[in-house]
Amino acid sequence: IIGYDFFKHFPVKINYVHEFVRVYRNAQYPVRRNSMVIPFELVDGKPYAEASVTGLNGKVVSARLLLDLGASHPLYLNRDHSGLSPETITSFLGKGLSGDLMGTKGRVVSLDLSGQVTLMQPIAAYPEQDFYSVLAEEVLWTGIIGGGIFRRFHVTFDYLNQHMILRKNMFFN
Repeated sequence: IIGYDFFKHFPVKINYVHEFVRVYRNAQYPVRRNSMVIPFELVDGKPYAEASVTGLNGKVVSARLLLDLGASHPLYLNRDHSGLSPETITSFLGKGLSGDLMGTKGRVVSLDLSGQVTLMQPIAAYPEQDFYSVLAEEVLWTGIIGGGIFRRFHVTFDYLNQHMILRKNMFFN
């Protein structure tokens, strides 16, 4: 696992299309045209971004989302927000440090990141409550943005300046 101790020193670009990671020695790196700069806040070495999620029921939820490259699903939301996806299916969500992760999956209307990027009809996963009880620390997020979202972009994480740079790639649509 590569985490905060590495990312705090170097901006890191992830290219999902060509499957490579580029590490920059300093904060002087190219920002290509049509890129979006999304601010995030670092709390205890973890990045959190502000977003809004619109459910199929029409409800809009302001969300503080943990940015987690290791999470496979596009969007995880706390069970408190399962009403955003009225029709869900019970599903195996993956394996975590605590073992098998079970829950439900459904779709939401949209996910809007900082008013700059809107993803339509992403899949949202709602882990069972056991997922939260295994965590030794307080859960400070409404949900998690995972690899299912990040893979749609060329992503540069810049912990020094507390932002990520997103540029759409061929997987966006």
